[in-house]
Amino acid sequence: MLNSNNLIFNSIAELVEKLDNSTDLGRDDSSDDRRSSSWCDTDSYEEARMYLTQGRLYDDLGADIERYRTKGTATKRTPEMSVQGHTVVVPLYLQGIPNNMITNKRKLNNKIITIIYSPQAPHYVDNDDLIKGATKLFKNIVSLESEGYRVNLYVVEVNDSRFGYALKLKTDRETLNIKKMCFPLVSSSFLRRIGFRIKERLYKDWIGGGYGCGVFDYNDYDNFIKKNLKIRNYEIWNYKGKQSK
Repeated sequence: MLNSNNLIFNSIAELVEKLDNSTDLGRDDSSDDRRSSSWCDTDSYEEARMYLTQGRLYDDLGADIERYRTKGTATKRTPEMSVQGHTVVVPLYLQGIPNNMITNKRKLNNKIITIIYSPQAPHYVDNDDLIKGATKLFKNIVSLESEGYRVNLYVVEVNDSRFGYALKLKTDRETLNIKKMCFPLVSSSFLRRIGFRIKERLYKDWIGGGYGCGVFDYNDYDNFIKKNLKIRNYEIWNYKGKQSK
C-alpha cells in the first residue's frame, strides 16, 4: 500500500526491492522511455537498475579518483602496551612487567560530516554537466576521507515541500566504495529513470506531468532533511556544487 509522499530508503538494496515489488499504477512510464544519450545515459529502466545494483565506474571521474583506495578512515590504530599483543618488549618481559606486549588499539575518528546530494536538474541540463558536478562532489569526499573525516552520504530529491525521497549511500562507519556510489551520484539515469520510477510507483499521490520541478530550492530540502532524516548539520550539493541558503 502506498502511504506516503516522503520516502526513506536505508540502502540501495531496500530501494530496489521496493521498486521490484511495485505495481504499474498507470501514472506514466517516462522512466522507460527511449531518450537521447545526451539527456539520459542508459537505454532503459532495466539497464539503469542493473547499474544501480551492480555498480559502475566512469572514466570522466579522472585518474585521481580511480586510483583512490580507502584504507578505512572510520578508525585509526595506535600502538600501546598491553598484557597481550603481537610483539613482546623483551626488557619489560625480563623485568616481570605485565604490560610487556605491543598491541594496536582501534580509535574511532569522531570527525563526521553529513553530505546530501541532490540529483535534481532541469530537463535542459545534459548528462555531461551532471557528470561534471558529481565529479566535484566525489573529489571533495575523497579528500575528506583521505584527511580522516567520516562521511555520511545521502541522495535526496525534494519537490515543492510535498514530495521527497532519500537514499542512504554511505554511513560514517563504512569505507568509500566508489563503484557502488558512482551510478547514483554521476549518472543522469538515476534521476531520469530510477527517480522517475519512484514517482511513478511509490509515491502515495501522483506528482503530475513533468515529474515535479527541476529547480533546486534550499528551504524545501532543509525542511525535508530536518523532518524526515532528523539531521541538523549537513552540506547540500548538486550538479552546480555546494549549495547555501
